[in-house]
Amino acid sequence: MPYRGLRYPAPHTMNKTLLLIICDFLLLNLLALTRWDEVEPAPSRKPPVPEVSANAARQNQDLVDMMKLALEQEQATRSQLQQRLQFAEADSQTRAQTLAQLQAQKIQLEANLKQSQTAAQDLSQRFATAAKQAADAKLQQDALTATIKNFEAEKTRLAQEMQQTVAAKQAEIQKQQAALTDLSRQQTATAQQASNLATAVRVATAEKDLIREQLEKQMQAALAAKEAELQKQQAALADLEKKRADAATQAAQFATAAKVAESERNLLRENLTDLKKEVAVVRQEKEQLQTQTAKLSEGVGQLAAKSGELAKEIRENTPINMNLMFAEFLTNRVDVAVSAQQNVLLGSGLRVREAKSVLVHDGRNVMAIVHVTDTPFSLTTPLGMDRVLARVARPPQVLGSGALTFITADPRLAVIPVSAQQAMAAGLKIYPVAKNPFKFTEAVLINRGGKHYGEVEFKLNATTPGYVKMRNRILSRVLQGEFSPSTGDLVLSKTGEFLGIMVNSEYCAVPQAYEALPGYAFDEKTGNDMVRNRLVELGTRVGRLPAALQ
Repeated sequence: MPYRGLRYPAPHTMNKTLLLIICDFLLLNLLALTRWDEVEPAPSRKPPVPEVSANAARQNQDLVDMMKLALEQEQATRSQLQQRLQFAEADSQTRAQTLAQLQAQKIQLEANLKQSQTAAQDLSQRFATAAKQAADAKLQQDALTATIKNFEAEKTRLAQEMQQTVAAKQAEIQKQQAALTDLSRQQTATAQQASNLATAVRVATAEKDLIREQLEKQMQAALAAKEAELQKQQAALADLEKKRADAATQAAQFATAAKVAESERNLLRENLTDLKKEVAVVRQEKEQLQTQTAKLSEGVGQLAAKSGELAKEIRENTPINMNLMFAEFLTNRVDVAVSAQQNVLLGSGLRVREAKSVLVHDGRNVMAIVHVTDTPFSLTTPLGMDRVLARVARPPQVLGSGALTFITADPRLAVIPVSAQQAMAAGLKIYPVAKNPFKFTEAVLINRGGKHYGEVEFKLNATTPGYVKMRNRILSRVLQGEFSPSTGDLVLSKTGEFLGIMVNSEYCAVPQAYEALPGYAFDEKTGNDMVRNRLVELGTRVGRLPAALQ
């Protein structure tokens, strides 16, 4: 029968149209190639062969035109999708830059707050230090006079047996007399400064209160803005994740369309050579789209990582509950025992002192730290000892044993090295040294026996770097009179890091480095004379510190 042409549907029904075109094309080929003379008698006249050929040529041309139109529409759709992906990527970069700017502003505000607090605390402490030094000078002069009398009596009674000890005492007396002379000069200068500082303290107190109120308002506003920005970033992250999922779905649809185009290319290989090139272009666009989708996924991952860093920073700046910190201390404390053999006329024998401490990690080594009062040694009455042995244990396991080493941060602090592998195997927490010990104005103090604990406010003083002063008044209120700071108490930061040890009832040493004093390691090979001489030297170092730290 003759071919009368086709009416093509709209472009959005392209798949059904292609199927109809292919079926018509195959049907026409069958009709054109069939030998009708073998099936039925020849007709009385020739069939209109030219008309069939013309219809077949028209059919092929319509098929090619429809295929080109469909591909052009798909290319326009992919171009719009690519523009949307580029806009999403640019929006993600803009949000990342905004987050970095907010982070810089936060750091600047924290630095300004620290500088203002340090200046205010410095002015508040100068007057108190000057008055205390004047009182301590009188007390120290009386103590030195009594010490000289005791040394003279001891020299008379033990002239033959303890000649070396008497010589050391005499040298110490001379040094203390020189220190007394220097202290008298300092007392005169201090009295002169006290009158000047009195007026400065009153002005600084008013300025401090005003600065504190302004900084508190600024910090509250900054934190509120930070939280709002974080919520916006989380919403943007969810939106980007949704867009990425949509892009993945569209990519899958494009992959399916590419497979269909591949099948059509195989069917029309002989007559549609131009279509091959267009299909290759479609494949290239598909690969580019997949690459852009991967970049978008990577950008979403980076944004999620930055959000995680922000959450980590918030956790690091959030104080830990004081009860949890004390419970953690009870779980992870270790037993420290120091023994030494005493050989003097006043009495001989093995002397042992035990204490509770924690394991500290300064970035290089793991150690247990104790105050000299928790050892058999004394800096006020140095005696000769030998066969010194220090041991750190978590019963029944021994974590470390060997020499007792004094550190440069303060002459009264000593450490015992511990095996990090054994400590980790025992499941003990190793307290890191506080990287920023002055982040908070309060700390958690645990007495050396581990029976009491409380939150303590402390202040900095420019005249005593490396130390902070604990406020007994705050302790009395918080702890309701249960205990007050004493020598050897442990101090932890509010984030659970190791802050330092109380060197007396008011000041806490805050070491940033735990370097050993050369030649101040006591072990089993250390002799009596060396121990006594080193203790005298350590006492001299303590005497050179400001009066408030002694």
